[in-house]
Amino acid sequence: MSEEDKGARVTKLDDKLFCKTRRTTILLETCLDNFVDAGAFHKESSACYGCRQGADNRRAFASSTETGETRADLKRAFAISRNNKRRRSGHRVISLIT
Repeated sequence: MSEEDKGARVTKLDDKLFCKTRRTTILLETCLDNFVDAGAFHKESSACYGCRQGADNRRAFASSTETGETRADLKRAFAISRNNKRRRSGHRVISLIT
């Protein structure tokens, strides 16, 4: 039995896990994206809406110190992602990154 089958905690975005709801192996990044989007946009028809495994994975990832990324790295990545979305949507972009 592999680690992912045992329910081992995954803490890195490129870790693979077995999704019980979808019955397939996915990356933690995909799980978190789908879980957060389903909750934020109230996609009640999504399999990820209110998913207990998704909530557990999000909690484990947030509390993990093994991610290798500092808070400043995460803020910088978020700002870049947000600016890229705004550029595509035609909004004016002000760079916050120095």
